[in-house]
Amino acid sequence: MVATKIKGMIAAEVSDERSGYMTRGHNNSRMITMGSEIVGDTLAKNVVKGFVEGKYDGGRHQIRVDMLNKMC
Repeated sequence: MVATKIKGMIAAEVSDERSGYMTRGHNNSRMITMGSEIVGDTLAKNVVKGFVEGKYDGGRHQIRVDMLNKMC
């Protein structure tokens, strides 16, 4: 939660591969967090891979990103 107070930082809590990939594409997230007791080692690696390889989609998602950026 503290990370989102930094201007331009959008952080997301994820626990599966799809969420890791989608938060980059839809929210332009720059950081992800995972619960160590919820996500195992192999799943965590797959989540990070999807997040790193994901690209921001822009377009209709930019409205949300602008709102998130105004919050900090």
